[in-house]
Amino acid sequence: MRELGFDLRSHRSCPLDAELLSWADHVVVMEPMHAEVARRLFGGVEESSKIHGLWMHQALPADHVADPQGQSLDVYRASAREIGTSLKAFFDPAVTASRSGA
Repeated sequence: MRELGFDLRSHRSCPLDAELLSWADHVVVMEPMHAEVARRLFGGVEESSKIHGLWMHQALPADHVADPQGQSLDVYRASAREIGTSLKAFFDPAVTASRSGA
């Protein structure tokens, strides 16, 4: 991911748990199953409003964001672009609202 400006050498995935969820302001997931697991871990309605489906912000309609795990480097690159574009679409309205005082 260095070609995109990220140094992920020290990054390690970790299992999602209630403590991690309670720490987060927003939880962005790649597919509906992930959202359902997170909602079950949270348990409350207020907390579950922090869970956002990234697939809902893709340029083309889709029911999930493809996971590149185990795929070729080209698939990882394509997935990184897709995730980046979707994250930008997710965060841009929030940033604009924050800057305007809304």
